[in-house]
Amino acid sequence: CISRTARPGTVEVVELERHSEPVDKKTIGELTASNLSFIIAQEFREGATDVMDNETILFGIVLLPCIAVIIGLNATKLIKKKYPVLYYSFIGSLNPRNANVFLHRGNAYSLLENHQNAIADYNYALTLNPALKLAYVHRGETHYKLKEYQLTLKDCEYALALDANVSEAYVVRGNTFAKLQEYKRAIEDFTHALNLNPRLVSAYTNRGNAFSKINEDQKALQDYNNALYLNPENALAYFNRGLTHMCLKNYEHALADFDRVLKLNPKYPQAHKIRGIVYYRLKQYQKAIQDFTRELALDPHSTEIYMNRGCAYALLKEYHKAIQDFTQALARNPDLTDIYNMRAIIYIKLKQHQKSLADSNKALALDNSNARAYFHRGLAQLALNNLDQARTDFINSQKLFPEYHHASLMAEWSAMCLARPDKDVIERLDSIASIDPTCYLALICKAVALYLQGNYQNSLTALEQSIILQADEWEAYFWKGMNLASIGYDKEAVAAIEQAHALGMPSLLLSPLHWLEQRKHFYTSYALPLLNRQVPD
Repeated sequence: CISRTARPGTVEVVELERHSEPVDKKTIGELTASNLSFIIAQEFREGATDVMDNETILFGIVLLPCIAVIIGLNATKLIKKKYPVLYYSFIGSLNPRNANVFLHRGNAYSLLENHQNAIADYNYALTLNPALKLAYVHRGETHYKLKEYQLTLKDCEYALALDANVSEAYVVRGNTFAKLQEYKRAIEDFTHALNLNPRLVSAYTNRGNAFSKINEDQKALQDYNNALYLNPENALAYFNRGLTHMCLKNYEHALADFDRVLKLNPKYPQAHKIRGIVYYRLKQYQKAIQDFTRELALDPHSTEIYMNRGCAYALLKEYHKAIQDFTQALARNPDLTDIYNMRAIIYIKLKQHQKSLADSNKALALDNSNARAYFHRGLAQLALNNLDQARTDFINSQKLFPEYHHASLMAEWSAMCLARPDKDVIERLDSIASIDPTCYLALICKAVALYLQGNYQNSLTALEQSIILQADEWEAYFWKGMNLASIGYDKEAVAAIEQAHALGMPSLLLSPLHWLEQRKHFYTSYALPLLNRQVPD
């Protein structure tokens, strides 16, 4: 949902996947104080095995009364919460034929991401009780976490064959269909689950995710709203709703949702990054940088965050900080063409043209069909007075990306530096301008075509419109100067061309000033001194 503009140096920020909610793991009822003796078996906390030996059982039974008296009944909840694997291991040692105990220990292993032990426990539970529906469901969810989606679907089918009203099975199968990009089937399963249990928060959240995938964002928002009505402290639902608002360009609503996420959990994964992207879109670059910096404190190895922060620094014209972040990103992943492209354009702004050329060459070594890399290399070649090479790069960029206004304009402009334009140039400029008539570069193309036809007033009008859109770009000011010089406003013309040069216009592109040679006073007094700048910057 994040788009890329046609200007060089901008970035397409990668959209994140919405987060899915797992099926809630059910727990068995509270046990009596007689089961509390395992508190002293602390060494079993991390690695309790499926079968506990007779010595351990006897040890627990002997100490059982003493421990029960010492720690009291209320310790059960604390121990089960903190050490669930150990808890259910001990209970299983007392009752090794109880399938539910192994089901719940499997759930505990699953929450610890010990998936193989979880599957082993679910298998054992099903050996004890082949009709244990939730064992199939939770084993299926564990297969889902392992990306074994066909096994997940089979387990859900087993559970539903036993009981067609197991809402959790529909949720797990719906998640699997969504992962397989079968979003309509996923929505059907989540809807079935909600018909069975209208208070199933995970079904609302995950159905909202599926709706968002098929661009039914209003339905997605309604599902996230329902999830939050049932659980107002659900950070995941706020996060996903915030993503949807961001895609709908409801940025203020998105900010409110991400603020809520971070209030509930200041370390929520990627929340600072996504809020930073929202601030970036709102052109609040300092706030974006603050959020990207906070995210880097949580994830210091993220290439993407360095890239995003570098782009924000670049838009604030803090070019050296931008270079530092792009360099950090490349240190983490040296094969990212986009980052070489972005650093190349910053080097051009810093007039470090050889470094820009090197970065463009690296980008093209990685991807020889990258239109932007050819374009940036063309700009560097212009600054280094290599007009023929620059024109070749602009033409290559234009061929690869015909809708890229800037490459098309530079291809025509560099040709005009070699020979006076003919009517075919006017037609090509009009064609370029027609692609997106209201954007900055389209207006430039239109203005140049009008200038070549001698329609100076309308050309100036188009240029003034373009300056309103991009006041800090140089193309409009040069052609404004050409128009003003052609109608006798010499001082104003020179001021406009000087502004273009100050904004970074390559001196080679001043060559159209030769067309004004018939205006001898302007040409000798103003144009020639400007043309004499056609040396490497």
